[in-house]
Amino acid sequence: MSFLTIDGAAELFVREWQKLYKRSPIATIISTTLVLLVGGTGIFLAERNGAAEREAKRLQSQSYVSQAQLLDETRVNLRALLSFIEDEQRNLKNSEMALITLKREHDQLKPLIDSDRKTIDALFSAQEARNKSAQSNERWIGFALGVISSLVASLILAIFAHVRRRSRNTPAS
Repeated sequence: MSFLTIDGAAELFVREWQKLYKRSPIATIISTTLVLLVGGTGIFLAERNGAAEREAKRLQSQSYVSQAQLLDETRVNLRALLSFIEDEQRNLKNSEMALITLKREHDQLKPLIDSDRKTIDALFSAQEARNKSAQSNERWIGFALGVISSLVASLILAIFAHVRRRSRNTPAS
């Protein structure tokens, strides 16, 4: 007799199950369900017990010294963390105090800045008025110079015209 392979064993099992099902379908389904439940529960419990045993072995394999070292390292890390938190709280308080001081200085200097702004605005207004006045004077001077230059040009043309007429009217001697 040869060894049954997994495929052969599965085929044999399926054939036998089908024969039983044809004879008594309800009993076959109930017994199959019970076998699957019992087998699944057995596998689940075996795996859970195995996991518990593996965890127990892992804990036993760790020496008490290494566990104590881990606890000491954890304590040191927690103290360092607490120190860092305290430093950051101090820095936050210092920043808050600096901010409060800057706000106070801002409130004290704001009226001075506003008054300086009013003074600067007044100076600009006065300068603008002077510029308008100077601009008006420049325009009148420009107008007057234009009229005078036109008169001078007309006078020069009149003199040239008079000289030319005289030179035409004088007989050639």
